[in-house]
Amino acid sequence: MAEDFYEKMADDYERITDEPARLSREIPFLLKEIRQIGGTEVLDVGCGTGAHARALAAEGLHVLGIDTSPVMIEKAQRHPPVEGARFELASISEIAARTSVPFDAVICLGNTLPHLVTKETSLAKVSRQIALLLRRGGLLIGQIVNVIWVEAAGVRLMPARSWTDSGKEVLLTRHYINTGGPMILMLVSRMIRRPDETTWRAETFHQYLPKIVPLEIERAFESGPWANYRSHGGWVGEPLDETSPSAVFVTMRR
Repeated sequence: MAEDFYEKMADDYERITDEPARLSREIPFLLKEIRQIGGTEVLDVGCGTGAHARALAAEGLHVLGIDTSPVMIEKAQRHPPVEGARFELASISEIAARTSVPFDAVICLGNTLPHLVTKETSLAKVSRQIALLLRRGGLLIGQIVNVIWVEAAGVRLMPARSWTDSGKEVLLTRHYINTGGPMILMLVSRMIRRPDETTWRAETFHQYLPKIVPLEIERAFESGPWANYRSHGGWVGEPLDETSPSAVFVTMRR
């Protein structure tokens, strides 16, 4: 289950994603896009431990971060509060059901979008759910791992991360693996050695995600309630192609 996977990742999540480097890449892009439409009210779907929400709030925006992982929301709420940022354990359908004032922007980063797609909820349905959360002229800014990039090599190793915490050494790796079917496998391996130990202890955990290629995202978010769709291969506007590790896209609610 996804909840079990993220519960296991939660303690190391901010180190795994190299949070400072990630924010330095992504926040300038997000601020530019949101400020161009005069936006102030932002919904962060799949907010994790809340780094993006806090960073955007520190720049004067009002951000609601939501996640369906209780442990992630608990960690987000445990951080020192930042005025303008708040966090709730909720899904997009729950927020849509009780929100009367639409948001100026919805951000859906990391690899959140594939987690929203299930046997019961298609990408087209997710598109309609998100549209209900936005005002006319509001933006959806999304990012996913580029499945085409994974398929080209079969296995993609993300940058390994290592650190020492109170003498405990940690080495962590992440792989995206093409299964040959409709899913990709995210495999995490973590090795730990405590100060009083002479050998490393290892554990692995994984999560299957539906394959969503960039063309599918374009089809779901370029028409109907959406307009002005554009995609990039990174956060400085690089062209998106098969060599791009991630796909970044922006679309506007009609």
